[in-house]
Amino acid sequence: MTRNQNIALVSFFLLVIYGVGIVQAIVEINKNLQTENRRRPAVQFFDVFADIFVTPHRRADKIAALFDKLQAKLDTVEAEIDRGVKARAPAVNLSAGDAAGEDADRAEDWDYYDAEMVIEEALFLADDIRREVMNVNRHVRVDTSGEDAKEMANPLFMLVDNLVEPVEKKYERVAALHAELKELYESAANEAALDELKAEFKEVRATTSRLEKKFPAPGPAKAPVLALQSFVRYTAFSRQYLRAYESEIEETSVFANALRPPMQYLRYVLLGDVGPKAVRGEKGWLFYKPGYEYLVRPHVTESRSRPKVGGSVVVDYTGNVVRDAVVDTIVSFQEKLRKQGVDLLVVIVPGKPSIYPDLLNPSISPDMAGKISHSVQFIRELRDAGVNAVDLFGPFAEARKIDPEVGDSLYLATDTHWRPRGLQLAAKVVADRVKQYPWYRPSTVEFMIDTVSVQREGDVGVMTTLPGFEVRNLTMKFPLEPTTCYQVSHVRRDPAGTILAKRLYHTMKGQYARTSEILLIGDSFTRIYQEDAPFSAGWVAHLAHELQKPVGYHYNDGGASTLVREWLVRKKGLLRNKKLVIWEFVERDLRFGAQGWKDLEL
Repeated sequence: MTRNQNIALVSFFLLVIYGVGIVQAIVEINKNLQTENRRRPAVQFFDVFADIFVTPHRRADKIAALFDKLQAKLDTVEAEIDRGVKARAPAVNLSAGDAAGEDADRAEDWDYYDAEMVIEEALFLADDIRREVMNVNRHVRVDTSGEDAKEMANPLFMLVDNLVEPVEKKYERVAALHAELKELYESAANEAALDELKAEFKEVRATTSRLEKKFPAPGPAKAPVLALQSFVRYTAFSRQYLRAYESEIEETSVFANALRPPMQYLRYVLLGDVGPKAVRGEKGWLFYKPGYEYLVRPHVTESRSRPKVGGSVVVDYTGNVVRDAVVDTIVSFQEKLRKQGVDLLVVIVPGKPSIYPDLLNPSISPDMAGKISHSVQFIRELRDAGVNAVDLFGPFAEARKIDPEVGDSLYLATDTHWRPRGLQLAAKVVADRVKQYPWYRPSTVEFMIDTVSVQREGDVGVMTTLPGFEVRNLTMKFPLEPTTCYQVSHVRRDPAGTILAKRLYHTMKGQYARTSEILLIGDSFTRIYQEDAPFSAGWVAHLAHELQKPVGYHYNDGGASTLVREWLVRKKGLLRNKKLVIWEFVERDLRFGAQGWKDLEL
């Protein structure tokens, strides 16, 4: 080859190698300049350098500033409590006559509500600190509740995670004083309670001061240390960071986004391939791939699902082994609830492949519905361990037999979730079990059902990304599913029976969470129809209708294994008047639940 040919060949390969990155950078800069925030045209390639050299310093600065704000707010809290003690103390001795009466009038100048508000503001700041400490950079979040925290060289993350709890306790303590303060002039106990609160609050100050010393504002000399720490632990050698960074590249790549849709469309037309997240079934049905994989992989409590070092494991969606003893975690959660006088009822929702296996694989008989899932064995294991668990697999398999007669299925065709018929059946079965508790009594609350119709776009169809394909007039759309839903409302009547007020169930979510005796924590099976169209038609609303009793609820899509319990840990004051926690999760989360199955302190 001549010299010019060599130069041309080298230039071509350099263009191929660097051209993709250059074009990507130009597109990203242009895109960011067209947005309202033009101060920093972000280029993904340079974000990794920002996460090494810039983000650590900014994060440390922000944490230090938040601690300053928290200390100032705690000063306000302490001053407010002192003001309450001083204002209330003279009112205790009523035998002093008119002077005591004047002091009692002056005591009215202080209201517990003032202290409650400033403590709530301090709680928000403490939460901000925890969030900043946990979120190291764009892709790495420190896990303080599991093994990751124990492996940290610096144990401060554990201390920061504990900061919110004492502040929450003080908030609840002030709120609990409200009733006592109303009787201030008749008892000295209220003054003592405020003194106790003041003494306990010193623990918060001590914790905050101890942590603040560990998170000083970084000076210029600290910048290289922070950068080196970020490089070694949180970016270049962090599997979590690199995997997320790679995924971000794949999702934002100009060339991939231009070429992927038509290639995927061709694969679908020629081969019936619906992508990595879905499996194409019979009669136009689509199945969520993790639900299928849950059935074909070994059961999570079998020896084949255990590491060589011992203990059971769960493999998350990335294929990482997450050490979890699922049964032990559930038993531990039940024991912690029982210590607070609360029962636990576990509800495992059958996945669509477990009830309609023949639509996934025609060689399987419809009679195998509800019989091929590991979850049936898992429910037995839970019951053997003393856990109350509801079996929905048998009732769903029986109900599936009459699909042709009723002209409806239990699940949506292109969605991973159930149809209204399925959720109503689940509500009925669970309600029958709840009514067996000795404390159960129906309330005087009345619920009314109205029929509404919606058009559902299946989430599995959306996950294939095929509906997003569009070239000129060529598009790919999965048909919308007409769905008849049953909306639940709370009604109030006058003595004559005339409706005075009618409110959709979901609009009273906050009130029910605080006041009801039953709390439901779950995943997207709790959310569907309840917190999206048509609203208030989800299984929690129908459970309340079956029980004639309000049910509070909270959900996290894909996070019922651990994330909803983390929420409950933060909101454990909700358990004070609870008799029962219903824990709902879809069966595939036994293996693929977000954050695994951590044993949390309650």
